[in-house]
Amino acid sequence: RNLNSMAAAPTLKIEEHCSYLARLQNRPKDFEYWFTEHAQLSGYFWGLNCSRILQRSCLDEKMLRDSAISCFIPGEGFCGNIGHDAHITHTLSGIQLLLLVRDQEALESRAEQIVRFVLSLRRPCGGFAGDAFSEADPRFTFAAIAALSLLNRLDTLPAPSMTIAHLLSLQNPDGGFGARHGAESHAGYTWCCLAALAIVGDLQRVDCSVDSWLRERVLPAGAGVNGRPDKPADGCYGWWVCAALRIRGELQRVDCDALHLFLLTLQTEGGGFGPRVGANADIFHTHFALAALATLGHTPLQSLSPVFCLPCETLPPHLRDLEEARLASIGSDCDFDSM
Repeated sequence: RNLNSMAAAPTLKIEEHCSYLARLQNRPKDFEYWFTEHAQLSGYFWGLNCSRILQRSCLDEKMLRDSAISCFIPGEGFCGNIGHDAHITHTLSGIQLLLLVRDQEALESRAEQIVRFVLSLRRPCGGFAGDAFSEADPRFTFAAIAALSLLNRLDTLPAPSMTIAHLLSLQNPDGGFGARHGAESHAGYTWCCLAALAIVGDLQRVDCSVDSWLRERVLPAGAGVNGRPDKPADGCYGWWVCAALRIRGELQRVDCDALHLFLLTLQTEGGGFGPRVGANADIFHTHFALAALATLGHTPLQSLSPVFCLPCETLPPHLRDLEEARLASIGSDCDFDSM
């Protein structure tokens, strides 16, 4: 790889990003604070994971841990914020956050309640809903499978073959996966399905047409990465596409240099990343842009599991060696030097 051609590339503003995260935590009533009020717990996870990716202590981790615990609803799972209903997305975020702060005791004491909540969301098709009132969705199916796996309770998944068949049925002739059978392919849904199938160990049944569909999401001439054909580029798709390609062992077959440069141009002057060049920063796009850069191999960023979006070192022991072996078996990332 010739990095001399990228000598003029923007550098990663590590200190500015850390300051941006700290400002968010110190402005709890600001509109920008952790994305939106109803998704605050996921915002906490995104912020703390950013801190881990940057390998900096940017945030008050005790406050984040205590806030996550306050979002747990006894007998159910985690909600996005106090006063809201439990949801599978925020339940996964709560588990991920507690793993980041290494509070295994808090997880183990709530594990059986969480498992019952997750299993209550299974639908007859084999997929999972987000809450008691929603339909099966691959985002929620991934969150359910990931939550069970992180809790070492994947053996409680009922009729796994039905869930696997449901996920495989979401793949379209073009190679991508949609929200429902026959729905338009989307990079976010594609990553969810691939990651879920990787966890249950049935990735080999995916049609290989997904690889070319994912590669086509990386736009020519350094124009970025999109989530669907003929749609504009957006920084958050850097994660969905890079992580999916990493799971498939295909990341080195795209123009990593151009994708890397595109992501760096999304940084704002005061820290954080926006969805497009010149857009304001938000915690959602900051997290997934940094996660994408880490997946591309930007040093000194902490590398991530492309399946769980967590540093391998923070995974529970029953998954750590397995995930490190999986990464070794699918080859290296793009191995950038520090910029």
